[in-house]
Amino acid sequence: MGDGLVLGIDLGTTYSAMAIVDRFGKPVIVPNADGHPTTPSVIHFYHRDACVVGEEAVKMVVVDPTNVVRFIKRSMGEPDFTLEFFGRSYTPQELSALILKKLKEDAEEALGQDITDAVITVPAYFNSAQRGATAEAGELAGLHVLSIINEPTTAAIAFGLERLGEDRKLMVFDLGGGTFDVTLMQIQGVSFRTLASDGNAELGGKDWDDRLVNHVAEQFVDKFGEDPRDDAHRYQELYERCLHAKISLSSRPRAVIPVTYKGHRLVISVTRDEFEGLTRDLVDQCADTCRLVLERAQLDWSDLDDVLLVGGSTRMPMIRDRIAAISGRQPSDTLNPDECVALGAALAGVLRHRPDHPALLGHRQMLARKAQARRSAQRSEER
Repeated sequence: MGDGLVLGIDLGTTYSAMAIVDRFGKPVIVPNADGHPTTPSVIHFYHRDACVVGEEAVKMVVVDPTNVVRFIKRSMGEPDFTLEFFGRSYTPQELSALILKKLKEDAEEALGQDITDAVITVPAYFNSAQRGATAEAGELAGLHVLSIINEPTTAAIAFGLERLGEDRKLMVFDLGGGTFDVTLMQIQGVSFRTLASDGNAELGGKDWDDRLVNHVAEQFVDKFGEDPRDDAHRYQELYERCLHAKISLSSRPRAVIPVTYKGHRLVISVTRDEFEGLTRDLVDQCADTCRLVLERAQLDWSDLDDVLLVGGSTRMPMIRDRIAAISGRQPSDTLNPDECVALGAALAGVLRHRPDHPALLGHRQMLARKAQARRSAQRSEER
């Protein structure tokens, strides 16, 4: 079955993360070269076949927007999609490979050893073309892709690690930067079974950003008759400011967004209530998907033991509040929504491809103890 480390990779639309299982059996995030747990899924080309990936690329979003790649995950599996930089065309899998290569190199630097084997996650609704493109990207990056695993499955594995041996039903609500899916999972022992799933490849945190960008830009147009969205540099500047305002509104009641274009300057104040009003229909789409998935599985909210929020966009209070309102319970906050998919991917890699890993011994012993406890409880009830 092979030996050595298995790198679990959450190849995200806006951010990516990676993890391994340490010698104690604990999944741990592998930091990037900057020491951060996540890496922006952003590429900047500065010459033919020459680029930077991650935080250095983000710095160029406003300075050189025409040579920056973002949100490439939304185009995975599209056979005719290409982007051209300095006279060379790139497919989505070639661009994704650049992100994966950066992750691989950073992991090797952090861990002090070569990394070959990897498990890469994808949204549950990805079709065979999208999954194949993701696997190809991994191979182009110099990785041996052991498997492509659904993101909600790995999130459930991370969530269920301390609950092995328990029978539970849970909903994994995954709202990332560019994609969205809802999956119902059943955990039985070390088995993780998908009961129903649905999602939208064109719904994610970016859509909340776009609503705020358009709201601010239209106010600028109304006042000055000029549209900052018409200029690539000013648009990216406005986008970054709206992105930061969105993040700020998750913890503050109000955010201020300054806009400068063609000699005009406007400072726009947006409240959390206004932002939630601008995006209420997006939250409605999320809630509708939850109901659809429950109907497909012929389950009700009361049948679920947990609702797990995954993806950085679930930090918006409007998401947590809506889930609590329609489910009648507070969603679980035991896992970091930015990291749990990568952590679960690392665990899945060991569980599936390193069955003799010494770190699994502790988990097997815990399962045996729980099974013995259940048998003892059953015998007591029979008496």
